[in-house]
Amino acid sequence: MTKRVHDTDAYLTIAIAALAFGLSYTKLVDLAVRAGYGPYAAHLWPLIVDGISVVATRGVLRLTTGRQQAWALLGAGTTVSVIAAGTSSLLPPGPLPPVAAALVSIVPPLCLLVAPHLAVLLARDTRMRTEPVVVEPAVVEPEPVEHVDHHVDRRARALQLLDTGLSLRAVARQIGVSDTSVRKWRDAVAVTPETEDATIRA
Repeated sequence: MTKRVHDTDAYLTIAIAALAFGLSYTKLVDLAVRAGYGPYAAHLWPLIVDGISVVATRGVLRLTTGRQQAWALLGAGTTVSVIAAGTSSLLPPGPLPPVAAALVSIVPPLCLLVAPHLAVLLARDTRMRTEPVVVEPAVVEPEPVEHVDHHVDRRARALQLLDTGLSLRAVARQIGVSDTSVRKWRDAVAVTPETEDATIRA
């Protein structure tokens, strides 16, 4: 139901825009004829004026960068359309004064100047939307590994096992070292500073 309501709103908006364009079109064609354009060229002049407003509206809706230029172009196109429609009704019938005819004549060259710039902005925005975004993988720094002296750990473990009454060979097998290593650790602990002093005095 909600989608149907949204579609109805869109259709009504398009219908209003089409009716407004049709009414504006007739006024602008009449103004172009009075400015000196031929029958066929006069029908192109409203397409340029209102067409640039349509393209600028698309730029306002689509652009992510450069939207200010699209807004400025939309405001300029709408202003020209409003002034042209009002001028067609306010001035007396017949050819336009030279100044007014000149102003009508310079509108197409100005549109030719600004339209390519808007086209470049729209093309660039389209490329930005379609190009894949490359995300570089985050570099994870390895955590520092604390240095562990396994020799000291095994020696302390060996001394603890010796205190429980195990033999040198049993301790060596359990720790994973030779009997000689266990004997050296035991003898090194047995030689304390007090025993060294007693040996020197003797």
